[in-house]
Amino acid sequence: MPNILYGNFEFEHELESAAYRPAARIEAMSGQLVPHLISLAGDGDSLWSPVEIPRSFLTAAARAGLPDVRCGGSEEESRLFSSETLKLVPWGFSEASVRLARKSGWQADGPAVEFVRKVNDREFSFDVETSLNCGLSGAAAVSSHEEFLQAVRSAAASSEVPDAEQRWALKSRFGMASRARVLGTGTQLDDPSAGWLWKQFAKNGRVIFEPWVECDREFSTQWLIPQGGEPISLRGWTEIQTERAGTPSGWLRYLGVPFADSEFQSTLPVLQATVERVADAGYFGPIGVDSMRFRPSDSTVSLRPVQDVNARYTMGRVALELANRLAPDADAAWLHASSRE
Repeated sequence: MPNILYGNFEFEHELESAAYRPAARIEAMSGQLVPHLISLAGDGDSLWSPVEIPRSFLTAAARAGLPDVRCGGSEEESRLFSSETLKLVPWGFSEASVRLARKSGWQADGPAVEFVRKVNDREFSFDVETSLNCGLSGAAAVSSHEEFLQAVRSAAASSEVPDAEQRWALKSRFGMASRARVLGTGTQLDDPSAGWLWKQFAKNGRVIFEPWVECDREFSTQWLIPQGGEPISLRGWTEIQTERAGTPSGWLRYLGVPFADSEFQSTLPVLQATVERVADAGYFGPIGVDSMRFRPSDSTVSLRPVQDVNARYTMGRVALELANRLAPDADAAWLHASSRE
């Protein structure tokens, strides 16, 4: 059965609120990302897009070695797709993606959304880090201003710095990359950060507090959890390139370097245990785990195996598949260059 790939790149917001609807500007930005899904498709599959993707681009992509796909999203094209037997493959399974499948008459074989929401919640990865003793010292789930202040003071005491000098990040329970977070120093919150925090408490009850550490390198492993108890497979790994603010700007795939032979191999048991816990929670499908090597205040190098758990497709998976298709015999880099008008 042919697939129709759906780029609901605001997936975490959909999990956070079933009533979420992207603004027109956000939908247009998401439409620009849809062509990346070609690397996840097969010949004869389709892409659902809210904006037009020129047929000339799809033809050129096929000539370059990517699958030959169709693209639709207009009302006319949606009617055409509705008349076919297609299987929806979303960026991530959410209520919104299930509604789209039902409305369009497509098959949607995914895990229950309640399981998807559970494992994409940052509280889940925080609990995994805590139980496996592999998280950042001083990290905490906080549900009030008083608990935030205590977390800052505890982290400062652990780092042996004054409270006013302790740097930190507050992260929403549902976020992606460097979005849905605020950064700060000390116990004083500026007005935008305080407003964000109160909204998070009202909406999600808690946020995740993390002491800030200097990132040395970041990497991601891509996994597949099959439905029905089949063995979990590690699909590959990429090194993440980031900008100064921590936003991903590219991915590197090294030829002939399996993760078990990489310099990060010591994290493999923790990563496997994490993915197994995701499977035990009822999720199946693609999953990416972001990890980091960082330097604490004493300048030694440490590894954080479970920085983020993404129970969905990821740009790291897209980069891996692109490299495997277009550069199977070489190291490969996929970089996002900044554009300025």
